[in-house]
Amino acid sequence: MTLNDHLAVALKDARLSNARQINQVRAVGAGAFTIVLLANVYVLGAEDLSLTLIPTSIYFLMSLAFAFGSKVSPFVTQLSRFAIPVYDMPTVFIIQMINMETSPNPGNISEFSIAIFVCLLLLSAYTLSARHIFISLGVAIIFEQLLQKNAGIELGARIFSPLIFCLTTWICVWSGSNRLKLVETVALANVRRLRLQRYFSPGVGEILEERDEDSLALGKDCELSIIFVDIRGFTSLSERLSSREVIEILNTYHAHMVEVIFRHGGTLDKYLGDGLIAYFNAPVGQEDHAERAVSCALDMEKEMSEINSWLASKGRDPIKVGIGVHTGGAIVGDIGAPHRREFTAIGSAVNVTSRLEGMTKKVGRTIVISATTAGLVTGVDWEELGSFPIRGCAEPMSLFSPKSGGEVSPKN
Repeated sequence: MTLNDHLAVALKDARLSNARQINQVRAVGAGAFTIVLLANVYVLGAEDLSLTLIPTSIYFLMSLAFAFGSKVSPFVTQLSRFAIPVYDMPTVFIIQMINMETSPNPGNISEFSIAIFVCLLLLSAYTLSARHIFISLGVAIIFEQLLQKNAGIELGARIFSPLIFCLTTWICVWSGSNRLKLVETVALANVRRLRLQRYFSPGVGEILEERDEDSLALGKDCELSIIFVDIRGFTSLSERLSSREVIEILNTYHAHMVEVIFRHGGTLDKYLGDGLIAYFNAPVGQEDHAERAVSCALDMEKEMSEINSWLASKGRDPIKVGIGVHTGGAIVGDIGAPHRREFTAIGSAVNVTSRLEGMTKKVGRTIVISATTAGLVTGVDWEELGSFPIRGCAEPMSLFSPKSGGEVSPKN
């Protein structure tokens, strides 16, 4: 889903949520007016208001229907977004025209109508649609002009109500624009947060949230300690399993591996079916990136015991992995088409790491580490595997494998 898609969904959700709130406000307001009208007619004896009792009660009942209907029906919610100019304002106009027939001072009624129309215009701002607001403005001006004309107010005095309505509309459009910007800001923040959670450990993600988005998009050269891990023989294994079983195994395996990567402060580059690539020292610098990479590889090897215990509980055969670790220069940044980018690393060091993982089969070790990485880390009992030609490297590369764990520490 593209960023524009996220914004469109967020805006649609916000408009529907606001439509439900408008329906609730309408029901409360109509109920309050109905109660006041009942008190005036039956308690205070205002007989001149009795003619509006039925239309006001109907308006209240319809408002309740909108409020409850929008809670259970998306169609009612969508329909109610147009209710202010199509339903509320015409109803107010009809009720006020009825009031004028029995009122000794129709001018007061037309003036009171201005306040009602202003409230409805302000409420229309919550539709987050400038079109709806301007339609409501036009309807309010027409109905108020008719009310004032019917009340006998002269043309010169009738000019003020459109000015008031236009000022109110300007406030509505301005506030609506600010609300749209807020929706966009929140949507962008959510997209960015999800993106950071996908690639980076929580600690790194928190740091990056404070950075400008463009700083991540621009590529930069840096030294990385890269890990490439892959399940051995998974293609033949998957042929004996159902698709559901394959997905279950891969999801469990990746969940464990990524948790180890994030625990050491690494960055997930990408999934490669039954393998994955991760690296250290970007986008946040880590002076001990080689140490972190080696510690991560050792913990991945240990994590396989837990994964295989889970597989045994399911009656399945254990799996083995190969892990290659190398330190070298690479370019990191947002790479891809405008609508689908990934924060990734490219360069010869990435390719070499992939080939070191392939060497694990040849040398019969779970972890194979380049001399460059091994030279940056102490506290590990290294086994020198020998010098091997690596495709893409001009000279043979000395390879190492840890004999056992221990306190991994950076080499001074």
